[in-house]
Amino acid sequence: MYEAFLSKLISSGIQSVSGDSGIKAHPKRLAGAIAGFKACAGLAPEKLAQLLVESNRKTHNAHIDLVDKRIDNEDYWEARHFAIQVEWVCNCVSVVLIRTGKPAILTPTARGADMAERVLRDLSLN
Repeated sequence: MYEAFLSKLISSGIQSVSGDSGIKAHPKRLAGAIAGFKACAGLAPEKLAQLLVESNRKTHNAHIDLVDKRIDNEDYWEARHFAIQVEWVCNCVSVVLIRTGKPAILTPTARGADMAERVLRDLSLN
């Protein structure tokens, strides 16, 4: 069930960011967002937690590089959008983990809970 949930969540996320005109206007941001979702595919919760830490570290380093003018704004935002989508996946997965009595990766938000419930409902209807 976890694998099906993760797969559906990722495909829904990719579809959502691909249709977002604000993100589509910035190709590197879109690429980072899609790459962030794809990086989560097939990962167990422990590996997702590791990916979250790593993506946040890369975003922090990209911010330093931006301030030091080693990269441009779009390079920073590519890294940031990658991390945002990894965090979103961890948010939604944490809802499922809590429901099954396991420790969460992070404290889920209401939006994450809504999305997790929507994905679970879709899976139960198919």
